[in-house]
Amino acid sequence: MLAFALGETASSEEFVALIKQGIDKDTSPDRFTTIDETIEYTDARGYPCVKYQGTAEDKKARIPLFKREPQKLQIYSLYCRHPTRPSLGFAIIFSHRGANLDPEVEQQGQDFISGVVVPLPVAPPNPNEGTGGN
Repeated sequence: MLAFALGETASSEEFVALIKQGIDKDTSPDRFTTIDETIEYTDARGYPCVKYQGTAEDKKARIPLFKREPQKLQIYSLYCRHPTRPSLGFAIIFSHRGANLDPEVEQQGQDFISGVVVPLPVAPPNPNEGTGGN
């Protein structure tokens, strides 16, 4: 998991644009050529997130000389605004690199991401609750 500072946004569209801008900034065009990508807003976790899935050719992957096949990088990730610290973002990223695409990467990524839980704060107990009154 990766944490980062996150600016304010007024809508889900602005949030998606902000995350996309960060992804693009962190993806070197000298190293990666994007083959395909999808990016969409989701609030399935109860707080704002962006699901990103992409495939790129890694032009500078470190591979043995005898394996000079182009290397592909598949990414399945979730970028979210922290539920209790809105100026903090976090990313959960699952990836696969190799000469061949892994047809199971989406399912594996979903399984991995679903295992990462951000605990929400629990309200302190009410001292008057359960005591029968005064």
